[in-house]
Amino acid sequence: MKSLNLYSLAYHGAGVLIVVFVGAYVARSAFYVETASPCSKRYPAGMQFALQTNDGALMSPPELQARVGLPERGVLENTKIVSVSRGPSRVALEVKLANVTSMESDSAEPHNGLNFRWRPLGLNSAQAACLTYNLWLPRRFEFGRGGVLPGLYGSTMGSNPAFAARVAWNDKSEISVDVERSGAKTRSINDASRSKKALTPGRWAIIEQEVVLNSSENSDGAVRLWVDGQLLTEDTRIAMRTDDITNISGVLADIGYAGSSKKADTIRLSPFELSWR
Repeated sequence: MKSLNLYSLAYHGAGVLIVVFVGAYVARSAFYVETASPCSKRYPAGMQFALQTNDGALMSPPELQARVGLPERGVLENTKIVSVSRGPSRVALEVKLANVTSMESDSAEPHNGLNFRWRPLGLNSAQAACLTYNLWLPRRFEFGRGGVLPGLYGSTMGSNPAFAARVAWNDKSEISVDVERSGAKTRSINDASRSKKALTPGRWAIIEQEVVLNSSENSDGAVRLWVDGQLLTEDTRIAMRTDDITNISGVLADIGYAGSSKKADTIRLSPFELSWR
């Protein structure tokens, strides 16, 4: 009789444990949201946009201009490649931002940042890509009314961009991805609760952006952005294209204030790293 009671107790005890386990699992599922790991950990080794010549010397602005080709804006006037003693890389691209009222993308006299395209060979069939770089803002950086940073873009056989996913900041230092598509309104992908004060002046930050193209006529593409390994914003139901021939073409290095600021400033970026599949 005693052994029967022990058996009954053990049986009911196991049942209680199962109920507790299931309840804990359900509660965890209700509050836990699985996030994607940074794309640099999931993509193969990529290609780096070198800022040095073959003999290891720092590129001059004319050398950089010759490398990026056309179209470009502000490379000669607003860039300098510098040595870095404390940072993620030994060299950095230094970009001068000016106090202007617009990006002046059509101006013959560029005064604010720069704009060029990096189109690595082998990207013609890329359906997904990961862009990584480090960003340094001076300690008293003026965020102004916002600005833009490099992001991925796509086109059809080298034509003008069919879409561009620019990394952007606003006047509250919140970071987002602004997706521009041909024939559609700009779509800002932003999670203010995660991205508030994501960019901290006075130190380096790691920026990672992933773009996964959608299949034709479906909104099953994805855009994600990480800062220092933390997923800040994503959209996994986005259409970057309306056909199957538009592919990821490279990096749109669009850097500068998007609105007026109180002063001019200078930022630094490490060499871009691009992986794709």
